[in-house]
Amino acid sequence: EYPYLVIASSNTGGPTSTDFNPEPPDANNNAEFVAPLTLVPNGSSVATQMLAGGSSLWLGDNIQGGTPTWYSLNGSSLPVAPNGAMITAIAIDPNNVNNIWVGYSDGELWYTTNATSGMTWTQSTSSALPTGAQVTGIWVVPGAAGTVYATYDGFLGSSGNIFETTDNGTSWSAVGTGLPPGPVYTLVTDPNNSHTLYAGTYTGVYESTDNGTSWSTSDAGPANVAVMQLRWFDDGATGNPPVLLAATDGRGAWMESTSYNPTPTVTAITPAA
Repeated sequence: EYPYLVIASSNTGGPTSTDFNPEPPDANNNAEFVAPLTLVPNGSSVATQMLAGGSSLWLGDNIQGGTPTWYSLNGSSLPVAPNGAMITAIAIDPNNVNNIWVGYSDGELWYTTNATSGMTWTQSTSSALPTGAQVTGIWVVPGAAGTVYATYDGFLGSSGNIFETTDNGTSWSAVGTGLPPGPVYTLVTDPNNSHTLYAGTYTGVYESTDNGTSWSTSDAGPANVAVMQLRWFDDGATGNPPVLLAATDGRGAWMESTSYNPTPTVTAITPAA
């Protein structure tokens, strides 16, 4: 992705790419500088659809061909740029594409449980959630659709910047209070133990093995740098150990194995020539 939701695709692993034609309707004018994208799960097959967020939520069909058709998923209930806010985070339940979560730059969280039929959206509100802080990431725990984590930008004080719901957004609690003060940009759970959390923060990657009660980090890998996105390269379904990828702001991309304790094996990724 280029800035402002301008998207390119590559079938060579990155050395060459072609811009989508057409781009999402919000590209260039109605999107954050770094706008969210996520692939729609397609079982064991290659994804053919993606979601893209600007002032609206867009579904791109036939993305493999580079000429997607775009459809708005806002329906009549998901607001378009509420108070000028743009979509900054998107998450899909990997086991059920009906469950989609969206976060905005003003802190609003919305979700639907019927994305493929009817498309009604509900705002998740709670006095525990911060107001006015940008939602930076959302993670739906695989196999537990009602358990969702939301991460926030800013310096939110003692409550931290990570919040968890276990009842599909009815109530939320802070689970990032043990982290250093500052933004949290991304969070994933371990594929083998959903109580083990990995958070990408303003100062690096932190791990919790007790669902956020305590946090630790390592000097190996992308230390003391903003980690903007964490994703699993292989969730272990193939029989291989899961591998976590970390994308940083200024120090490249990193990968490691979840044989994390006591010291991870970390390798820098260099672009192909």
